[in-house]
Amino acid sequence: MKAFAYAKAFIFYDLLVSSVVTANTGDSVWFLKQYWGSNENGDNPNNGSGFSNARFDELMVLAGSTLDATIARNAIINAQQILLDENATIFLGYPKINIIGKSYLKGIHTSPSEYYVITKDLKKE
Repeated sequence: MKAFAYAKAFIFYDLLVSSVVTANTGDSVWFLKQYWGSNENGDNPNNGSGFSNARFDELMVLAGSTLDATIARNAIINAQQILLDENATIFLGYPKINIIGKSYLKGIHTSPSEYYVITKDLKKE
């Protein structure tokens, strides 16, 4: 089943802010598992999208456990293809934050840092 995970997750949130400027560790497996690895029984709470795919998870285990660089590379490429095929996320090469909010939220001001989005001025009306 193909699902646009952010839109699907948006049903459960008033405001969804996701700003990942870079894969901050340089570790593809860590980065991919962190955001799109299945969150079974709360073991991956950083997956706020709700995306879950058993094959993706298997490829992440393989990429993270093999000593063969070619096998790891191919597993990562195939996992990324699953994200694209399933429309699991939006990848934008744009250095600004993306914000999705419900129409009843007032006082949202964009900023290059998500730290400044949630302020005393944000109100639900």
